[in-house]
Amino acid sequence: MKVFKHPFKPVDKTSVDLDKLVKDVKKIMEMSDEEIVSLILDKATFQLCGCPNCHGGAQETSLTVWSIDDPWHIRCRYCGMRFPNEKYPEDRELKVVNPLGKVQIYRYYLDEYGFMYFFTDTARHRIKWFFSDGAYKLGLLYQLTGDGKYARKAAVILNRFAEVYPNIPVHSDDVMNRTGWKRFYTGPPPYPSNSGKWERWHIAELPTNCALAYDMIRESEELDKLSEELGYDVRKKIEDDFFRASVEFIKTYGDDPLPYRTIFGMIVIGRAIEEPEYVHEAVDSFKRFFIKKFFYDGMLELGSPGYHMQLLKGLERVPPVAEGYSDPPGYVSPIDKKTYKNLDLASEVKPFIERANSAVRKLLYPDGTFAPVHDAWPKSRYGLEPSEKPPEEAKPALLPGYGHAVLGRGKGPNQIQAHLHFCFLDGHGHADNLNIIIFAKGKELLPDIGYTHTVLRAWATCTLGHNTVLIDEKCQHLRNDKHSFGSLLLYDVGKPDIQVVEACGERSYDLIIEDLEMYRRLLLMIGVSEEDTYIVDIFRVKGGSLHDWVAHGSADEDQEVLCSLKLKPKPGTLRGPDTRYSDTRKEQDLIFEDRDSDYGLVDNLRSAVTNETWTCDWKCKDGSGVGLRVTMLGGPEREVILGQGPSVRAIKEENRLADLYKTSVLVVREKAKESVNVAVWEPYKGAHFIDGVEPLQVEGGDPMSVGVKV
Repeated sequence: MKVFKHPFKPVDKTSVDLDKLVKDVKKIMEMSDEEIVSLILDKATFQLCGCPNCHGGAQETSLTVWSIDDPWHIRCRYCGMRFPNEKYPEDRELKVVNPLGKVQIYRYYLDEYGFMYFFTDTARHRIKWFFSDGAYKLGLLYQLTGDGKYARKAAVILNRFAEVYPNIPVHSDDVMNRTGWKRFYTGPPPYPSNSGKWERWHIAELPTNCALAYDMIRESEELDKLSEELGYDVRKKIEDDFFRASVEFIKTYGDDPLPYRTIFGMIVIGRAIEEPEYVHEAVDSFKRFFIKKFFYDGMLELGSPGYHMQLLKGLERVPPVAEGYSDPPGYVSPIDKKTYKNLDLASEVKPFIERANSAVRKLLYPDGTFAPVHDAWPKSRYGLEPSEKPPEEAKPALLPGYGHAVLGRGKGPNQIQAHLHFCFLDGHGHADNLNIIIFAKGKELLPDIGYTHTVLRAWATCTLGHNTVLIDEKCQHLRNDKHSFGSLLLYDVGKPDIQVVEACGERSYDLIIEDLEMYRRLLLMIGVSEEDTYIVDIFRVKGGSLHDWVAHGSADEDQEVLCSLKLKPKPGTLRGPDTRYSDTRKEQDLIFEDRDSDYGLVDNLRSAVTNETWTCDWKCKDGSGVGLRVTMLGGPEREVILGQGPSVRAIKEENRLADLYKTSVLVVREKAKESVNVAVWEPYKGAHFIDGVEPLQVEGGDPMSVGVKV
């Protein structure tokens, strides 16, 4: 009796377009076996390459236009230039010793700035994708038609991959062409996470598509015929030199738990090559993933709703490929000491999946898109079904494990949200502790910039790029050492028209500011009517000697900015009078807390010094009548600075536009060890509804206590 069936999941014929599949593999079917072999080389490939001609786009993703009709060349998707060419020849070479001790040569073009461009090896990455995707489609066609010619071509491709895989050196294909970013690793592990043999990130290393293809042709006699022709067992070669080799290689990274793509791939490979150990290891990791990578409230530790949904959707793919798996008779796994029979992961992890799906939806704006917290793309609905409608009513929400609170009220167009962020800082995080966001009147009026791959990434991640307070012009702690996080102090939303939240975030500065005692923020949402709501915002700081309270204008809207103070031009940038706007850093440059280039990105300054109450009003220019006015209580003498900073969203992921678009940045600067900034935020449509804001005397004499009359 056969325990393993191939394919382990029958092909659903109703979901496949047979004619399209035939068309997709036409080029491969026209090739001889020798042609296929000649196109798949035993060297590393690079996914990313920028364009030295136009420098278009971001993150070195310009060269993406490729065709099997011109396999050794690749074109820029912006200027259309074909590479390599006479103007940009690959006239330099890099010698690398591969894992088998043989010297390989990689040719590249070197520009005057020291950037390396591996045009041909980038084209070869597309060749690899073409044949990997082709093998999968050939497997489908074999299952659908029973025609051995499709299995034959798939076998030739998979066998060739098995021939070349052991020769491929471990390498990094990072997001710069600069010398040193295309790295090869000839020594033993461990290797950096942004490396691999098959792909640029180790989390994508396993050739899962190829394993699915193999599973669909494993019982074909075409594998026997090819074995006879070549003089060796082709099945064994594919299984050992390609699939087992890739799994054993990925284990050297020491992930615990394994990444979700690895989990998925190991189950597929384990079932395809009949290796129970791989299935058990992946399933064991899958179960622990929810415990080790998610907070108790259901949010992913990375803090980004975009990556949360990406990982969650990836994890949801795992139970179907494991469904129904059974171990061979008598097999007991040395990993979890279990024997699987008709495995059903879906029911086991259902509570975790439901909690994670519910948690991330607490970050939805009233327009149905996710708040772009941390590395999350703005205006994104990624992972949501098209039929899922935006919220009809804004309600308060709390994610205490993650560190994020939402105050909310109103229905339909009158929905308002005020977000207070005090999240644990991990990978893909920003230096944004105690950042706030306001969404009202159908617009994100006080924004979080979100994600970018452009040269402005440093701005999007730094503290000055958020709506919070900087101490001594220092960026908050921004390292993946799990040190920085905030704590919830107060949360009361029992009455819809009076909601309050307070959090502290001393750990974002306690390694930077030696005398730090307090860093906390309170938001109080007050409902005035069905249409209107205001927010009292109190930020208290003890420590350091210079406090910069920061607020940003809309990241999407053209606005008129009006300040009640008589502002005068202030020379230079926020770095100082003799500085100018410049920041040549690339997105992957190290960001140190004491670097001052962030301040150099804010220019066109106007300022005034005051101890009186004043206002600043951002009015949208789209004719909607929507605006956001902030009233700042007077107090100690402060400098109010209104300037312009980079408009990250306006450049639409195009580095060449980085200097052309600006948005307003408001900075309230106080030279003191202790400060209390009291702001009243008033989102409005048409006319203002607040007549005035006044301080109230508080008994007791505590300088950190405040009273406000609105």
